[in-house]
Amino acid sequence: YVLYNAFSGRAMVLHGVSDHALNIPSKEELDRYLTSLKSAKKLSSHTRCSRPVRVEDGHCSVTGIRFDRVCMLILSMSPKGMEDVPHSVLSQLNHYSKKIGFDSLLLIDSHNAMGISLDAPQTDQLLRTAEHCLDKLVAAVEYPFRAGYANIKDIPVGAAFQDDLGESGLAVLALCIDNKWSLLGWADSNNMKNGLREKLLKKLESQEHHMVEICTSDTHSTSGKRTRNGYFALGELSKEDSIVEAFQALSRQAMESAESSSLELYSAISSIKVMGAKQLDDYSSALDRSMRLTKIFLCALAVTFVSMTLLT
Repeated sequence: YVLYNAFSGRAMVLHGVSDHALNIPSKEELDRYLTSLKSAKKLSSHTRCSRPVRVEDGHCSVTGIRFDRVCMLILSMSPKGMEDVPHSVLSQLNHYSKKIGFDSLLLIDSHNAMGISLDAPQTDQLLRTAEHCLDKLVAAVEYPFRAGYANIKDIPVGAAFQDDLGESGLAVLALCIDNKWSLLGWADSNNMKNGLREKLLKKLESQEHHMVEICTSDTHSTSGKRTRNGYFALGELSKEDSIVEAFQALSRQAMESAESSSLELYSAISSIKVMGAKQLDDYSSALDRSMRLTKIFLCALAVTFVSMTLLT
């Protein structure tokens, strides 16, 4: 939400390939990170792009758009779901994309279904699917494009959403490429309820345009709930119909606001402290010990209660 506001609320903060070891541990470090973005250097500008290309293999789905020699890929394992994408996937796809002629790869983890960490065969399958998508994009025809954007503040929503949606709400990016509309949906939520992504894509499809993908920010602002996962994923509290209606309204608004656009690529280097894997392991161990002590205490309390009941 802080990043969203840093871009005047006209942004989609997408999840890259990283895990909780890279979490920013304090407001001070967050401010330092934001300051570093102000010194970002422009790398390139592109006024043409390809139509979106999607490649599916089993549960793997990879959607890509080419902007000259810059490529954006969105990874999904919905409805099966997955935890954070391993960093090895980013390294290998960076290497492969450069090998076939791309200068830069923007790799997005859609985080649109809940699951466990990928095993080796699943990781290999995801890599093959992504490489196949890159191969198709190399030969993809490019066109001038128009882009429009709308967020939840641009439409009337009332009190339709619950604690499964973060403060940044929902947004849609609309791209008009070769006189056809392609839409990217975004939710400021901690993942999505399994199967919701498929229902939304089906309901939002029309003859004039299609929803390319729906991503989440994987925000932790909705965490800290007393659930098995510690949070409510989008769709667990908010009604599906309300989500569909909001995305439909956002899509219309985004398309109406579209104008000739370009992709500008910037790079910033940040030197900040992060949580680190050891710190997370320590937290996990401490939580496990706490839970064991709690169970022992509850068992002792139950035995004492039963004993007192029998004695009286």
